[in-house]
Amino acid sequence: MASVRAMSLARHPPPPCGRILDTLETMEDLGMSCLALGQVDESERLISHVLDARKRILGEEHPYTLWSMNDLSKVYCAQSYPKDALELLIPTLDVAVRTLGRSHIGTLMNMSNLVHTHRMIGTPSNIRTAEAMLGDLISAQIKSLGPSHPDVYGAKLQLAQMYERKGQLSQAEIVYRDILSAEGESPGPRIHTSLKVKESLSEIYHMLGRLEAMPQVEAKL
Repeated sequence: MASVRAMSLARHPPPPCGRILDTLETMEDLGMSCLALGQVDESERLISHVLDARKRILGEEHPYTLWSMNDLSKVYCAQSYPKDALELLIPTLDVAVRTLGRSHIGTLMNMSNLVHTHRMIGTPSNIRTAEAMLGDLISAQIKSLGPSHPDVYGAKLQLAQMYERKGQLSQAEIVYRDILSAEGESPGPRIHTSLKVKESLSEIYHMLGRLEAMPQVEAKL
C-alpha cells in the first residue's frame, strides 16, 4: 500500500514535516494491516488518528488526507456502517475530482470505494447509483490505466455480476464476453477473474437455454 500511495501522490509532495509524516504513513499502513486481520476497532483508532493529524498538518484537501478518508471508509464498511462511509466518501470524491482530476488513481480509488459502499447498503436507489458509477469508473480507468489493466477487468466483472443478479442476463453476457475478448489482445485478466467469467457465462447460457454456446466457453476453461 505504501509504495502505491507514494507513486500515486508523487506530484503532491507533503511539506517538510519529515519524520511526523513518515510516522503517520507507518501508522496508516499498520491500521490497514489490522483491518486485514480483522482487528477493526484498532484499525479505526489508528486511521482516525492519522486522518486528524493529516487534516491539521496538510489540510483537508491534500491527497494524503483524502487517502486516509478512503481508508477510514473501508473501516466503517467493515464495522457494518456503510452509511457513515458514504457520508465520508461523497464529499471526498468531489474534492478529489476538483483537485486531482477524474483520472487520478486517488479519484479512481474513491469511486471504487463508493461503488462498494452503495452496493453494501443495497437499496434499489443505491444499486442504481452503483451501476451508473461503475460505468463512469470503467471509462476513467481505461483512460488512466489502459483497457488491459486488472482494475478495469475487476470493475467490469462487478458490473456484469450486478446485471446478472438483477436478471438482466443479456446485458451481463455482453460485459462478460467483453472481458474475455480482451484475452486475445493482451495478457488478459488475472486467471481467477477469467475463470469466474467463463463459469458465469456457462451459467447464463444454461439459464437462457442456449446450450449450443456452452461448449465454446467450456473449451476455454
